Amino acid sequence: MTDYKKWDHLDVSDDDDGEDAEDIKRRHADAVDAKRRDDLRTDVEKAISRRAPNADAAVVAAFVSQQTKGADALDNRARHVHVIEALAHRPALQEEATTRALCRLAREAADTGDVAKGKLYLEALNTLEACRRFGGALSLFERICAPADEASKELRRLYCKGAFGELRLKRFVFERVGEDPQMAAALDRHEREVLAKVLPPPPPPPRPPSG
Repeated sequence: MTDYKKWDHLDVSDDDDGEDAEDIKRRHADAVDAKRRDDLRTDVEKAISRRAPNADAAVVAAFVSQQTKGADALDNRARHVHVIEALAHRPALQEEATTRALCRLAREAADTGDVAKGKLYLEALNTLEACRRFGGALSLFERICAPADEASKELRRLYCKGAFGELRLKRFVFERVGEDPQMAAALDRHEREVLAKVLPPPPPPPRPPSG
């Protein structure tokens, strides 16, 4: 594991080629962030290659490392450009093999008590699932970055708390215990309750025939 604290002692004086202190600090922060993401990508690619060989390990690992929130951010909405670009040019990210790989790694991280890795995989899963459910990355981030109505505000709240990743992981876990109609119905009901304020209303019942 890389010790990022060593970066804190770099010289950021304001006499370097005429740059002011803020420019140097920004470059320093960018270098730290780039190094952190590169290390994440390497770790995730190894994990996927080992535990989910059906997924495109390089593509998925690059996505996980690029979409994750900044070190001081509360959520990953500021990474929307990277998410939109990745989904536009990497079809493998929308394949079921990718979703299942992230579910498997998130579940294993939870089982082993690796909280940080579990949150990382759930974050990526949440992003992909929300994009899938709400018309793609561009449509999703237009709504949650600048919500214009109450439904979009609720969508933002659910996204930022990771609700879509959690719902998908629950389906992955429950399907592994076998087909159970009652469990499936309960899970469907739970999803409808969680997403009640952001899903379109059900269609009206058919009108009875006249006469």
